Amino acid sequence: MQPHQVVIAVTVNLAVAGTLAGLVARGRARHCWSFVAYLCALLTCDTAILVAPERFYTIPFWIAKQALFDILRTAVALEMAWRVVRAFPGALRTARWAALTLLVGATTALAMGPHRAQYQIIFTWQPRVVACTALMFALTALLVAWYHLPMRALHRSIMGGFAIYSAFFATLLSLLQRWGWGFRVWLNAIDTLLFLAVTLWWLRTSWAAEEERMPEIDEIQGGLVEKTA
Repeated sequence: MQPHQVVIAVTVNLAVAGTLAGLVARGRARHCWSFVAYLCALLTCDTAILVAPERFYTIPFWIAKQALFDILRTAVALEMAWRVVRAFPGALRTARWAALTLLVGATTALAMGPHRAQYQIIFTWQPRVVACTALMFALTALLVAWYHLPMRALHRSIMGGFAIYSAFFATLLSLLQRWGWGFRVWLNAIDTLLFLAVTLWWLRTSWAAEEERMPEIDEIQGGLVEKTA
């Protein structure tokens, strides 16, 4: 790894560690446990690359790492959708069928991926999984807008961060395929800088002193019962 890559990677790790600390200190980890798992996996994998780059800074490890991240991002998308719509029967029914369809698509993409590390996986398998995950987050955003659902600032930050990064990540893969591996170092730097911006957003949200009060599930359901009575 180049010196500038090490500096950026260490900064990202510090931001991720700070986000985890903020989620725990502010009691927000319980709002999305899969996001906590994703941050832990991210911190562990990136630390391994920094500590032993000769062993972990390789294509096979990158592919395994991305597969793990894809699974955890899918879990984040599903958990957030459930947390946002679980108190609203109409939105829940819509989300259930749509999420099931997208989940089947994501699972199929994972299952059809090669079982051995191949360079082609970066341009074939990975974009499909990124697209499925992005659609899951888009689904939740559409349900929130359509049904005017309340949503936590943390959830908005997670959704926005993943949506922005997924779009740019897919673009970088396209550029890498067009320009070739000679631009890999520069594209990696751009990718890391973008993800650093996303993690700094998460860091700020996780440590925010105050958050808008969200109505409890029982309160929402009680209000729905009163309206239908």
